[in-house]
Amino acid sequence: MDSVAQLRSSLPAGLSARPPVLADAEAATEIANRQSRHLVGVDDASVDRTLTWWQEPTRDLSRDSLLVTDGDGAVLAWIDYSEYEPFDQNEYDLVIDPSWGDRGIEEALLRWVENRAQESIENAPTGSAITLETSVWAENTVHLERLLRRGYVTTRYWDRMEITFEAPPKRPDPPAGVSIRTARADEIDAIHAAWEDAQQDEFGFVGLSDEQFRYYFVSAEPGFDPSLWFLAIDDTSDEIIGYALGRMERPGDPDCSQIRYVAVRRAWRRKGIASALLGWSFADFYQRGRRRVSLAVDSESPTGAHRLYERVGMRPTLRSVTMVLTLRPGDASGQPEAARSG
Repeated sequence: MDSVAQLRSSLPAGLSARPPVLADAEAATEIANRQSRHLVGVDDASVDRTLTWWQEPTRDLSRDSLLVTDGDGAVLAWIDYSEYEPFDQNEYDLVIDPSWGDRGIEEALLRWVENRAQESIENAPTGSAITLETSVWAENTVHLERLLRRGYVTTRYWDRMEITFEAPPKRPDPPAGVSIRTARADEIDAIHAAWEDAQQDEFGFVGLSDEQFRYYFVSAEPGFDPSLWFLAIDDTSDEIIGYALGRMERPGDPDCSQIRYVAVRRAWRRKGIASALLGWSFADFYQRGRRRVSLAVDSESPTGAHRLYERVGMRPTLRSVTMVLTLRPGDASGQPEAARSG
């Protein structure tokens, strides 16, 4: 019996499962938003974002994703499994209509994805720890307890921080020897190089190829606009030393803009560059008529990012929990057990 047939046999009576097709993106997005509205009171998904994941170059929808449907074919739940070279830090998203929660669907999907992840082990480096990660709203205590019973451990908390402008924010002066400007469409690869360097301290960081970076940040980004990206430039070398990569709308919340990443290369930290980049982004969003801006931060960030965001006026609004299952422990050489932050 194949894995999908096994899943079908373990679902509640009258339900079925199948791989999705792109035309299912709207229904899948609605289920995701129904779940987040139930748990935290806001939408957190968009059709564009769902399609970004379903059409990523490494995904095989027929093998890596499943929908659970009722007798009329309506989508009740879905799961996406993601693996990336070198196949040691794998992840998934599980979404379910709240009215169908805790009736056996979650357990069936968890068994399926954990079995699917086992197939990645043979492709991973010898001796490396193999992990499977998922992110869960902190309010979803029933599912968090379910994962703990299955052997998952809590590895990180991520906070969504937000600021609302009551007046035009000031655009601060950058430190001496540093200029701030918007990005140009012809320097995506240079920005990627800076991103690879500056993001290394992020928990569970996994680098991207040039092709992957262009896909996730440019070609799959609805209405990509490089003028929403602010760069800190070393005036002497003309090197990109920091960035704030903005987008006009946060997925699921079109009234809120978002800064996807803000970071500064190590040698240039603690000079006020990050706060200047945020200030320039905030001022630009305000000029565009935007009054709310959000970003996500590791609550235990080694660079103290949480404190920086509070200093510029941002406040935490939502929290998610990173849960990790170890499929294979690392060998005695001390391979780290990390998690992909996604």
